[in-house]
Amino acid sequence: MGLYMWFIWKELDIPRYRLWIAAALVGLVAAVGLDAMEGMDLPSLGSYPVRHFLKPVEETLEMLGNTPFLLTFSRGLLHHTQKVFIDLT
Repeated sequence: MGLYMWFIWKELDIPRYRLWIAAALVGLVAAVGLDAMEGMDLPSLGSYPVRHFLKPVEETLEMLGNTPFLLTFSRGLLHHTQKVFIDLT
């Protein structure tokens, strides 16, 4: 992941893309934090409804964290490639 981050940060010098990467990291850090809280035996998380509610929230944050990485990579790839035209005549 670190190698990927270094590559993306160096190759994509567009500030908007770096903002997307930062947003992705925030989402993934929040998801990992919630996952760690689920693994601990905290008294405040002892009830089933609280634990059940945190699982979908954690998974949603993880998906929202991965999506900007994929979008940034796709847009960066398209930004550095040539346009291809297909003549259908």
